Amino acid sequence: MRLRERRTSRAFSSRLYSKPVLINVSRLLLIVVLFWGEVGVFLWSVASCRWPDAVGVTKSVTRLLLLSDPQLQSAGSFFSLEQSRERLYLKKGWHAVAHLRPDVIVFLGDMLAHGKLMKREIDYEHYSQDFMTLFAPPWKTTIHYIPGNNDVGMGTAASNPRALRHYYSKYFQPLNQEVVIQNHRFILLDAPGLVDEDYHRAGVGVPFDAWTPQLGGAIEFVHNKSTSAGTSHQPVILLSHIPLYRPEAASCGSLREVGTIRRGVGVGYQSTLGKQTTEFLLESLHPAIVFSGDNRDYCEYNHITSGLESVREVTVKSFSLSRHIRRPGFQMVTLSDPSGVPSGRSFNDSLCLLPDQSRVYKWIYIPFGLLLCFGLFLLNSRRSRSFRALSIRPIPQNGAALWRSSPSGQSHSTWSPYTIRVPVSPRGTLPTTIRTPHSASFTGPILRATPNPDPPQTSPLLTPMHYPAEEEDSVDSMDHLHYPSHRDGYRDDEYEMGIGNDREVEEPQYEYSEPDVIISKPSSWAWSKSFVFRGRRRRITIRIPPFLSCILAIFDQNDNRTISRNVLYSTLIDLLHVFMPVMLVWALLVWLVYS
Repeated sequence: MRLRERRTSRAFSSRLYSKPVLINVSRLLLIVVLFWGEVGVFLWSVASCRWPDAVGVTKSVTRLLLLSDPQLQSAGSFFSLEQSRERLYLKKGWHAVAHLRPDVIVFLGDMLAHGKLMKREIDYEHYSQDFMTLFAPPWKTTIHYIPGNNDVGMGTAASNPRALRHYYSKYFQPLNQEVVIQNHRFILLDAPGLVDEDYHRAGVGVPFDAWTPQLGGAIEFVHNKSTSAGTSHQPVILLSHIPLYRPEAASCGSLREVGTIRRGVGVGYQSTLGKQTTEFLLESLHPAIVFSGDNRDYCEYNHITSGLESVREVTVKSFSLSRHIRRPGFQMVTLSDPSGVPSGRSFNDSLCLLPDQSRVYKWIYIPFGLLLCFGLFLLNSRRSRSFRALSIRPIPQNGAALWRSSPSGQSHSTWSPYTIRVPVSPRGTLPTTIRTPHSASFTGPILRATPNPDPPQTSPLLTPMHYPAEEEDSVDSMDHLHYPSHRDGYRDDEYEMGIGNDREVEEPQYEYSEPDVIISKPSSWAWSKSFVFRGRRRRITIRIPPFLSCILAIFDQNDNRTISRNVLYSTLIDLLHVFMPVMLVWALLVWLVYS
């Protein structure tokens, strides 16, 4: 009973650790890891974000979401691997944002990464429609846009500044606009246009008070809104793509990853607005708070106006991947009705971070992939060693490979390491006249082994051969001890006296099983040295560990193993069997979730 239970347990363990089971388990684990890295980490990051609490006791609140710098790549250009990864990240982030269900969404500029390079209206139309399709909300909400320097260009970097501004106004929204949300006045400013007009004003040396604004420009729009800013009881919230001016050493707070915002000017960009331009905006609009973008990283700074008022500015993190930051993000704002808030502040905001995509690759995908490769390689190495140990047959000294015969005389070609080797008498295979030379039917000469026969090399019946010299400590394989005259049951005195001539003595014949395929023994990968110590010959051998021996055996050019038993080849095949279905599942997951 115990033997049966033990055999059942061994059979179950053999099936449990078989290669098909391990490959299917590897596929399942890899699918779970991919689902977590592609969907789970985004849902986990967004689930940790909470909408800010509403200020005061109010019955209704409005949830506003601010997204900055999506930087969508052009669909008509050739997509590299990095661009495809960035585009997929935008889809993942937008899918996670859908679970927050905001009431209003505002994009703070740079929706298009190459909008300023578009030369034809049809190209700009397709580009903008691609953005609208990717960021189409699955729920009913209101979306607003403000222009960025990559959307409409700035300075001489744009292909056609006037045409680009017309394209933007046609396929997005007006360049400058005022929106009222929950009794809050949102000033959506055309910051790139303000910078261009400010360069013209500064070039002629005219201050803002004496400057005649351009028709339909940003300065004219600010002048028109400043007349009602002081008389309205609605708080003003300024939205600008380019941050306002601040000193070089100004701190951005603890939520910024590295550095600060420094003033810089280049072809097609400007890191901050001018000092006079910033004072003009703050004195004209008197905003309660300012939200900006463009810098890619989070920054929080308090501006002090001429009236010693403190105006807080929040530079929103980039929603897309960037080399400047590890974790993209967005800003969540909760608006309350100002009439029900006695303190005067009717809004709260907080930062929400998206997962670090490079960390997902470095600490989830790559370690798990390496662990899987190592496990499959170790499994194939172990199977290869077991296969060789069971397949290499012992070869007799005379080179003859005998098949094991059962006592019934039937030959068995199926070999097993647990086969019991039974001594078999040659009674059924040799003629009686040869087995018993003194029988009555035998008429030929009697041949008998002598105590000291000549070695087979001197036999006249054999072809002369040259034999190598043997070591001095080896034993002669044809020594007289190996002859039947000195074996039990065969004594010279009995033959001389005629006693025991008819007796048959069965010598046990140890036979060797032979597999269907003869496999050569692999190289030993060892170092040996023979020496004499205290009158005796000794040998020392240093072998490397079996696992390293399997690795070195892969590069052994003298090994005659077939391709099916090659460890590296088997590992690569197993990896293909694991990864191919998983990649199909990944493609289906991306298509179903992020399409």
